[in-house]
Amino acid sequence: MLDVTTNKIDDRTVVTVRGEIDAATCDELASALTAATRADGGLEIDVSGVSFIDSSGLRTLVLAQQHLGDRKLVVRGPDATFKRLLGITGLDEVFEITE
Repeated sequence: MLDVTTNKIDDRTVVTVRGEIDAATCDELASALTAATRADGGLEIDVSGVSFIDSSGLRTLVLAQQHLGDRKLVVRGPDATFKRLLGITGLDEVFEITE
């Protein structure tokens, strides 16, 4: 189960995600992120409510970053396991990670 909401806050789009990001749910997230990358301004994904992410979920985030071009995807609120996964894969250097 995945819950994805999108809001415009000031000059950025915030995609809030709750649940598990895996092969069964990443298409829903990809749709929201693709639409959000088309908007002007920054893009932030709030993952504080994510309990699990697998490689297909990480791929979805990487594709969103590629669509952003020079703009950086901000990943807000990853738990310790999520942060560790970003570090192991080197994606902590690709995304801007915030608390």
